[in-house]
Amino acid sequence: MKDALPNKHKDKKAEEWALIHFGRFLLYVTIVWYEFTGAILLTTLFIYFKFHYALLALIAILLLYRIRLPFEYNGALYLKWMRKNSWLRLVNNAEPWETIFMEKLDATEMYMIVGYPHGMLPISWLLFLFDLAKHNIFPRAFVADIVMRIPGCREITLLLGGVNASWKSIKKACEQGQSMFVLPGSITEMKYNDKKADKHIYVIKRKGFLKASLQYGYTIVPVVGVGVTDLYSALIIPSEWFKRLFGIYPFVPFGEYEVCFPRTVPIHNIIGKPIKVEKNVLYTEDDVTKLSDKYYSGLQDALDHYNALYSDDYELKIVTES
Repeated sequence: MKDALPNKHKDKKAEEWALIHFGRFLLYVTIVWYEFTGAILLTTLFIYFKFHYALLALIAILLLYRIRLPFEYNGALYLKWMRKNSWLRLVNNAEPWETIFMEKLDATEMYMIVGYPHGMLPISWLLFLFDLAKHNIFPRAFVADIVMRIPGCREITLLLGGVNASWKSIKKACEQGQSMFVLPGSITEMKYNDKKADKHIYVIKRKGFLKASLQYGYTIVPVVGVGVTDLYSALIIPSEWFKRLFGIYPFVPFGEYEVCFPRTVPIHNIIGKPIKVEKNVLYTEDDVTKLSDKYYSGLQDALDHYNALYSDDYELKIVTES
């Protein structure tokens, strides 16, 4: 089998490896900052204030974060330079991850970039956006509503160009002529993908992004991430009431050192050929089905491209959920 380590990590000198390890350290810091800023601030609140005052403040904060604000949908807080010039670019270069284009994308065109699989924590997809920034492609990233309800996490997500995944956000992005990045599979995919040494990539078939593409005439770009599901394992609790309330199953991820840091594994993001879509406000279910066949066929082509490059034998498994 051909070596699956991306070229940017071959033939490195000692000083270059030092930068790589420093980049990985920055990744750890970033994950802690991103995921636990709110928790650290709230803990500080309880340390320095009397319990009943801290409790009242906590309740007030959580209630405030239940309010859906306009900039969650319109991307008003997005700072493009954070993707193009951020220290996360160094983090991206530190990881054995690469992006492969089957066909060059036009930075002036509007795309709906749709990736599979989601992964337990989409760290690699976040850094994938930094790879796109090198090509002057800055899609609006759609994230689950629960992310917008977490203190600290919401603000960081908004600054990096994330918006609440909803039709309202899609409409705003179209009005502003913005490209979009979507991970339609959600964390639910992990109950299929969380298997060691499995050469299958399970993807949950969705139609929402297809309908949006038809309604607004967006070109769809299929992307498959090989290795994404190897970054983390997880304990997933199949609690239906929790999912109805928050949109996801409760889960505990663990990776490097059995904590929330991702494992050091090769990731290959294969960007498939763009699929042109004619705007059709009066689309039918048959139109959606035909576009669905084109998209998932394009996703399969992207995976076949990876298999051909690295003499591998990954298979795509489509899962249809009610």
